[in-house]
Amino acid sequence: MAKRKPGRPPAKPDAKKASAALELIAAGKTIRQAAEAVGVSRSMLARWLVHDDELSGRYARARDAQIDAWADEVLEVADDSGFDAQIVDGKAVVDSEAIQRAKLRVDSRKWMLSKLKPERYGDKVTVDNQHSGTVAVEHRPAAQMLQEVRERRAAKSK
Repeated sequence: MAKRKPGRPPAKPDAKKASAALELIAAGKTIRQAAEAVGVSRSMLARWLVHDDELSGRYARARDAQIDAWADEVLEVADDSGFDAQIVDGKAVVDSEAIQRAKLRVDSRKWMLSKLKPERYGDKVTVDNQHSGTVAVEHRPAAQMLQEVRERRAAKSK
């Protein structure tokens, strides 16, 4: 039997580690955090996902669950007022830094949710297309439009 050359290990996934990583991702951990927790590199986990169709399907479902876990986390961070004030010399003192950090955590997660799953967490945009008139489109060469702008500027400067 030929000796294996040193280098990257084979891309065949370790089923237990892959399942554990997917559970962590579904619970809200990032792919990097999940890979570290199960003892593989991020690139190895990514390679497993590329080479195994069943595993990549499970990963897609885990990512959906991850996004929902992050949405739950937004509420938890927003509702947690435990560090908003501290007792200093017997008096409650507002900790503005802690409040700003919580606001940043909420805003960052909301932004990420709106980009990763806009149909559920993005801004709702409505378009009113009940136009009753006609729209005329006129095509003019750019040189002609530029000349008209120059003429208007010249007329204003007089």
